[in-house]
Formats: sequence, structure tokens, C-alpha cells
Amino acid sequence: MGFQNLTPASKSATAKLNSGETWSISYVDGSSASGNVCLDTVQVGTTTVTSQGVEAAKSASSDFISDPREGLPGLAFNSINTASPTQQKNFFSNAISTLAAPLLTANREKGASGNYDFGYIDASEYTNAITYVPGNAANGFWEFTGNGYSVGAGPSDQASSTPSPIPVQPLFTYHSQLSKHTTPR
Repeated sequence: MGFQNLTPASKSATAKLNSGETWSISYVDGSSASGNVCLDTVQVGTTTVTSQGVEAAKSASSDFISDPREGLPGLAFNSINTASPTQQKNFFSNAISTLAAPLLTANREKGASGNYDFGYIDASEYTNAITYVPGNAANGFWEFTGNGYSVGAGPSDQASSTPSPIPVQPLFTYHSQLSKHTTPR
């Protein structure tokens, strides 16, 4: 989205304004943004999508303007995309047929740089075994049901049995304990 500059997509040599297409979104934390939809070639790591719908911000709340990062990757499911009158597919949906495997991973920490990998799992970014659980896309987000969570050798805490995004309190607990249980790579 380019919240830092809020400039037209004309700065991209390959972007084309998708005439009459706009978008607007508001989040639970009160942040919001809106603008025009462009079609452009987008590359994330080694994955490239041509004619990707890009929601170019014309306005954004102060939360986005003050954040040093440039925009959001928009990886929720297509069903909640706010582009109008034509809903756009997200990057992952457009890239999936070109990937070695139909998956994505996110290596993110609050307030820090991170990465997304498309089509593979980088074995250097995790320890122990990966546990797979059924996903639930009913609300448009990457949701799953869990019985609880723990950080490092800490006790297991109960989590909701209702499919929902990871609850906020476990995330705060997780991030506050993470540095105590990990070593830098």
C-alpha cells in the first residue's frame, strides 16, 4: 500500500489504474485506509504475480502513517477483500498454482522485521516437529481451533475451543516470553 508516501501508483513502471475500482478497510484497533485499485506485477521473495490487484492507499489513519513499514501484504482470504465493485484475489491465491507446494509461512515478531515464504517451509526457521491442524476460513481469516498454548517449558494455558484468530492475550504472553526461550540465529 505504501502508507509512508501515499503516492499514486504512477511511481511503478508496470502499474495500471483499474478504472472505477476502489477499496476501503477499517480494523478492530481503529486503524483504516482507502484508495484506488491498480493492477501491477508484484514480487515477494522469489514469487512473482502479474496483474495482481494492488490496493494503493490515498488516505490512511495515523496508525499506518506513523508505522515505518510500507503497507500490508493482504493475506486474508479473498472473501473479505474490500475492493469494489470487483473483489480482488490476494497474492497467495494468484500465486498458488505456480508454487512447489500450496502453502505459505509467516515468520513475524511484534515490532520487528520478518518474512513470508510461499510454496515451501524453511527448515532454518523452526525447531522440533511441525503440528498440522485443520484450518477454518469461514470468517475470511487464517483460523484454527486449539486446546491451549505454551511458551518454552512454561505451563499450558487454556484457549477457546471456538474457531477464532489467535486470542490477543496468548499473543501478548507469547511475545513477552519468547525472548526468554529462544536464541538468536
